[in-house]
Amino acid sequence: PYTAGAIACFAFERDVAFIDTNIRRVLYRLFIGGEHPAPTGAEKTVMQIARSLILPGDGWRWNQALIEFGALQCTARRPACVICPLQSDCAAFPTIQSSISTASRKRSDRSELPFQESNRFYRGKVVAALRNLPSADEVSGIDLAALGSQVKPAFSEADLPWLYQLVQGLAQDGLAQVAEERPGYDLGDSPETAAGLVRVKLP
Repeated sequence: PYTAGAIACFAFERDVAFIDTNIRRVLYRLFIGGEHPAPTGAEKTVMQIARSLILPGDGWRWNQALIEFGALQCTARRPACVICPLQSDCAAFPTIQSSISTASRKRSDRSELPFQESNRFYRGKVVAALRNLPSADEVSGIDLAALGSQVKPAFSEADLPWLYQLVQGLAQDGLAQVAEERPGYDLGDSPETAAGLVRVKLP
């Protein structure tokens, strides 16, 4: 068990192996492979590996080094594989690098979304449309369908839930006021019902 092993090692400087989160992750990646240790099944194997690596008279220093290496270098989310001294011997290195590359591509794809298609762009369009409301609508506001046609050229009924979330975000930021004839507009409502329930205006 971890507690007994840690006490024996660090309090009494005995050459015993034990498994904590960092040690498990380091040994699993290095000798078994895979980015994250399996929830079950690999514990005995990892423990056997840990025991085989303990050097007589050096258990305290070895276990402390493994814990620190896992906490600072071989971390759970962003392991520093590029500068890792064990890179060439690590069974998990190819898998981790592949995961990092895939995540980087996804972030790059998201960053390439044109500003004109972003929610930030449409938030600005909504505020501009509310500022330009005729004086007759300044008090009662404008319904979602009419607002949508002003801010998005290809606006359709399918966009009503998206627009509702957008104006709710503006309301939370103090940039718009949302009035609902029946409180708690449900995204399960039909588009026609939603368009008639919600009206938006400047605060």
